[in-house]
Amino acid sequence: AVGKIVDAIGGVYFDVPYDMDYHDPVQNLVIEQEKGYRLLNGEDAMQVIRWRKNDKTSPYGYHNGIGDSGRMKVQQDFLKAVIEQLLKPENVLNIGKIVQVFQESVETDLSFQNMLWFGKQAASGLSSDNITFLTMPWKSAEAWSYYYHTYLDYVVPIPDELLDVVNNQLSPFVNEFTLSDLDIMSVNADGSLHSTTGHLEDSRASKPVSVSAG
Repeated sequence: AVGKIVDAIGGVYFDVPYDMDYHDPVQNLVIEQEKGYRLLNGEDAMQVIRWRKNDKTSPYGYHNGIGDSGRMKVQQDFLKAVIEQLLKPENVLNIGKIVQVFQESVETDLSFQNMLWFGKQAASGLSSDNITFLTMPWKSAEAWSYYYHTYLDYVVPIPDELLDVVNNQLSPFVNEFTLSDLDIMSVNADGSLHSTTGHLEDSRASKPVSVSAG
């Protein structure tokens, strides 16, 4: 929906932090963006927020890239630029278009009128200075994939630190949450998965990984 929203508000001015040149024919992914401040359309935006590194043959030079954490920083900076653009008076007239994109792209029980009301409230009383971005406390882990029959790199939450974020920065309630209230996935030492609620969509993933699985 990000690209559609960007197009709905007439593009977003953003300072692209790197020369980006990456191609992945398997994903049919092409990223070709020049460094600098300019107006991005929806397709440009999607390329910028997906980029992590350049091709080895890139004329801009190959390097190890910015990784997941670097990409998250770019995405947060871009979303702030989107919000600033959304809150401009001329885009108040585009709220209906934005809500329609949201309704088509997000599963929710809110009606179109509900979302329109929230959008109008935000446009009339919200400032980008009141918006804070948070990154989930995370660590890397290797989990066994029954589909690929190998270990894959996962990004998983650090439970205690995430709980602190929920209670002290996200939750509006007086009563504090506990880990059992949150559905947090972690990776066991053998590569199997665990959830704090005890439920996993793929039940096989919770079983101990045997040598034969490798």
